[in-house]
Amino acid sequence: MDIRTLVIDNGTEMIKAGFAGEDSPRAVIKSIVVRPCHRGITLERGQRDAYIGDEPLAERGIVLDSGYCVTYAVPVYEGHVLPHAISRLDLGGLDLTHHLAKFLMDGLYVFNGWGRDVDIFRDMKETIAYVALDYKQEIEKAKHFSNQLRRAISFLMEN
Repeated sequence: MDIRTLVIDNGTEMIKAGFAGEDSPRAVIKSIVVRPCHRGITLERGQRDAYIGDEPLAERGIVLDSGYCVTYAVPVYEGHVLPHAISRLDLGGLDLTHHLAKFLMDGLYVFNGWGRDVDIFRDMKETIAYVALDYKQEIEKAKHFSNQLRRAISFLMEN
């Protein structure tokens, strides 16, 4: 059996996938995943809960493109981008990594400093962070977890 190495480049604008040693990727899609917002409303017939790549541009709504340093809100109407209504926010993944690092280094956790631990912070952000669909519920879960963590730390320090 021939085992080949799969290469996936998850970039800011494009995701490229192929096999090591080949001249070019076999698949290239835009790094866009859209989930329509439906608060208590049932999905329309034929509507999915997620659209990937070029698919969001065929619908109506807002595509949020959050990259390394910049986030864009791009309104789409019947498959056409409305360029005059695009909003830019100078906030991206790097800013979230910095915020996470500051939060952890100001807390109980000991790290070697930003330079050496940047990969740890980025990896933590990319593997455990997510967008809360129900903010209030997530706050309650965090309070409960925080209390459990405090009790565990107290127990460990006493014993």
